[in-house]
Amino acid sequence: SFPTRRSSDLEEKNGKGTCFCGAVNYAFTTARLSSSVCHCGMCRKLHGSDYTTWVTVGKDDFSIEKGFDVISEYQVSENTITYFCSYCGTKVYSIDKRYSNIGILRGSIMSKIDESPRRQWFWEKKVSWLESLRNVKKFTGENAKPVDEMI
Repeated sequence: SFPTRRSSDLEEKNGKGTCFCGAVNYAFTTARLSSSVCHCGMCRKLHGSDYTTWVTVGKDDFSIEKGFDVISEYQVSENTITYFCSYCGTKVYSIDKRYSNIGILRGSIMSKIDESPRRQWFWEKKVSWLESLRNVKKFTGENAKPVDEMI
């Protein structure tokens, strides 16, 4: 099972994240991270979203700070396991045994990550209306004023 390293094993643990309820806390090194979006049917179904945004780091650059004992795993495919909080259900990270990195769900990251996604995987499977979002009216929060009225 992975990960077994604790935060003291990380050189630079400047990235932090949690599950929704806070039972699982993790740290990661941001120096060599990469960000991408996936539109595949598996990611969409697993995360209940129209696409998934990932931050990828090396396995050695990631560790569980708290909550290792409440993490559950699900074998998604022959090669991939996803890990989630058994209390609140937040999917926190995934590992594909074919690669030497770990995929962290960007929505669980608490640290500021400035990098925009560099790649979009399975673009041909994206939801048909995705590109039209650019033209949809924008608001600043729940029941807030439209963004264009604030300028």
